[in-house]
Amino acid sequence: MNDSHSHFSPARVVSFGAYWLPRVKPQLLIYAGASLLCALLCLIPAHETVQVGLFVMVWTLLPILFYCGPLIFAKGPDTRIFERLLPVSAAEKLTFFYLYSLIAVPIAVFLLPWLGYLLYLKLPSIGTPGLTHMYELKFHTFGWVTLINLLGAALTSAACLYAVETARNSRIMWGIAAIVISNFFVGLLGAIYGAAAVFKAGFIDGLEGRPSRADARTITDLTSDLLNGMETTTAWNIAISSILAAALIVVVILTYRTLKNRNL
Repeated sequence: MNDSHSHFSPARVVSFGAYWLPRVKPQLLIYAGASLLCALLCLIPAHETVQVGLFVMVWTLLPILFYCGPLIFAKGPDTRIFERLLPVSAAEKLTFFYLYSLIAVPIAVFLLPWLGYLLYLKLPSIGTPGLTHMYELKFHTFGWVTLINLLGAALTSAACLYAVETARNSRIMWGIAAIVISNFFVGLLGAIYGAAAVFKAGFIDGLEGRPSRADARTITDLTSDLLNGMETTTAWNIAISSILAAALIVVVILTYRTLKNRNL
């Protein structure tokens, strides 16, 4: 199908989704089941240390499930040779892939744990200060930190999809490699931001002739300081968000070109 002679059609997006439904439906059901289990684990009335440990385990697993969502398109036999015969443009295919990877999968993965968090706040009998503080750090921070986290997560998922659609062989392995590389890239930006913030604090202390505050502060204090700094509009926040947004746009364009070239 030649994209230049077609107009974008939501109906064809739906039809393309119906084509993939038998393969993606089991993944969504498995993800929803894992999500329910994770939500229940965070509602266990246990010692604070146990609750915090379960929270860390759950919120380490859930993003991984989200990142791996596009791998479903590489599962089983390679059907791309048949896809190119479908009367669906590259833009319509890309729309379905992103609607699934960036909307359907996050809902299946994160909705129930988020509802579990709301329920946890309404059950003071099982609440502990430690887990409540962890929830506050995760859900009560908005603005730049939320934008950066969303861009980083979207970039990782989009990179996985690009690798899956581009690789000729070992598509799942290439998708996993893309997840690792993208996470490393996002983590590197975060490390640079954190190092710059600590250096800035130490530099200011040095100029004012007082002992460095970093020496006397705990990891929790430093983390809180970094999160508070990410709530304000700074050059660093703008730069990191811009880099992540630019990388995401590049990945989207490359994925579109891959699908378009295969449609020709």
